[in-house]
Amino acid sequence: MKQYQLLWLYICLIFALPSLAQDDTCPYLECRYTSQAKSNALNKNKVDQDEWALRIAKDCAEFYSVWYRAHQTVIDSVLSKGGTLEDCLAAREKILYPKSTNSDDIFKNYPEPGILTYVKEIITDHYLYEETYERPAWQITTEKKDIMGYACQKATAGFRGRTWIAWFTPEVPVMEGPWKLHGLPGLILEAYDAEDDYHYTCIEIKRLQGEKPIQVPREKYVKCDRKELDKLLSTYKSSINDYRKLKGASLIYQVQSDGTVTANFSQGAVYNPIERE
Repeated sequence: MKQYQLLWLYICLIFALPSLAQDDTCPYLECRYTSQAKSNALNKNKVDQDEWALRIAKDCAEFYSVWYRAHQTVIDSVLSKGGTLEDCLAAREKILYPKSTNSDDIFKNYPEPGILTYVKEIITDHYLYEETYERPAWQITTEKKDIMGYACQKATAGFRGRTWIAWFTPEVPVMEGPWKLHGLPGLILEAYDAEDDYHYTCIEIKRLQGEKPIQVPREKYVKCDRKELDKLLSTYKSSINDYRKLKGASLIYQVQSDGTVTANFSQGAVYNPIERE
């Protein structure tokens, strides 16, 4: 059974298949990952879960939250038909996927080789930055284990202020992985930092055919750099109103149990970023 599975994967990975694709930005392989994140430094007992899709094309790749995109697709559909906010909320309650706060959309080797484009939404603000698609300096070890029936090998690297452990399989010969991790001689099936604040595990690999090209959604983006976005996200995680003040937006007020009204809308979190440098 495994031999047939590997044969199928190799067939879809051979780049002699351009006739089946519209162009070299059309994804031919999708890898699904679950993630566990401890994004609040004050409460690491709280673990945020999500499901992600890594879509791989010949010339580029995309990594995004499956749950978040499902919600956005439903909301966009309701709004396009003239629906109200109440209609959106009602439709969202019917979605099988749990609610996700991860609006991150990562485009690798896009819009050109060696460039990573990162898109994120905070409330209704859409941010975009571009950076060099940096390859971690991996050290491959002799340690091995099995994941989903694939023989995997361990590698470690210091990357953006964290020590990362990755398990990759040469049986799927693509140099990609979850989040910004890549550059190993095989697909990364599992990756986590040494403190286990962020953990990705592959749960499915499937072939794609006839997909649309990978491209950044058309939005009105605020262009920034990575550290600027991290500061904004840290402010938002701490207090929604502090973020709204920065943007010049009206504040959100709460009615307290004693009847007083306050704008102290704190989320009580200290952001634990996946990138520390």
